Amino acid sequence: MARYVNTDEIDIKSIKVLSSLYETRNTYKTAEELSISQSQVTRILSKLRSNLNDRLLVRVGNVLVPTEYFEQIHNKLPELVECIQSTFSISTDFNPETYEGEINISLNKVILNRYGLVIYQELSHNCPRAFLKIEDWNVDSVEKISSNELLVGVNYLNHNIPDSIEQVEIKDESFFLLSSKSHPILDASLISVDVLINQSFIVWNPNSWKEQKQIINELQRKFKRELKVVLKTDSLDVALEACRNNKGIMIASNTIINDFNNLAVSPLPVSLLEGEDKAEVKKINFYYSYINRRSGKLIWVKDCILNAICKVDNRITQNRI
Repeated sequence: MARYVNTDEIDIKSIKVLSSLYETRNTYKTAEELSISQSQVTRILSKLRSNLNDRLLVRVGNVLVPTEYFEQIHNKLPELVECIQSTFSISTDFNPETYEGEINISLNKVILNRYGLVIYQELSHNCPRAFLKIEDWNVDSVEKISSNELLVGVNYLNHNIPDSIEQVEIKDESFFLLSSKSHPILDASLISVDVLINQSFIVWNPNSWKEQKQIINELQRKFKRELKVVLKTDSLDVALEACRNNKGIMIASNTIINDFNNLAVSPLPVSLLEGEDKAEVKKINFYYSYINRRSGKLIWVKDCILNAICKVDNRITQNRI
């Protein structure tokens, strides 16, 4: 005659506790082995006794002895745990040396300018047979990530992203003023908004770098007039050369500047970085489809991008020392 058992409330943790208890015959040792409290082991054992309609372990003198029922089922427990774990586990294996498919990524232009070459070198060296496509982040990038045309993107934090796309922070970004070492702005004891509004500005990458545009817009909003812009250019080299030649000042970040030769760095007024946009201008994130978040290829590509970013940042830090 079959005994009545209630298995509806038995979870994998209970099975692990039961399997361990058979080996240890000791609630303290089981708790230590499974990194849980002894009281939790005791509660689980009590619930199992009720659900399985059996005492499972009986104290005889100073020893806990398994019941006949426990003796019959204990051999199946480790296999059951392994079966449950393997059912909900997926393989994240990805072999970059033999992969011959596409790897499509999108980088914000600022990030592409600083890290793009080393990211390409990292990917092409470690995944030599893949077809690589590294494009500038544009208005279609979010849709392309959602439809799997792009594997991953790297851009600044954006709150207006659909739930189907996951954002993961890579690094903080800091913004500052850049000028020549002889620029009159350096004579000011404090660089305030009032001082800035009367300066000539050099604007790099005006259409793509919204973080720079936010700071400029805030300046213009405070004084209700346009900034005096003496140069707009998509070339960072041109912008930096004009800055070195004292043509104006520019808003820059630690992501775009590699060479500070003949350039002076000054802090932006705190008021320009206050409010809800403060965090947004200081975060660089991964963007990828939630559906692919456990993909072996995605995990590997993200690691390559992180390695490339670390290499560039470390190299520049060493050059400044």
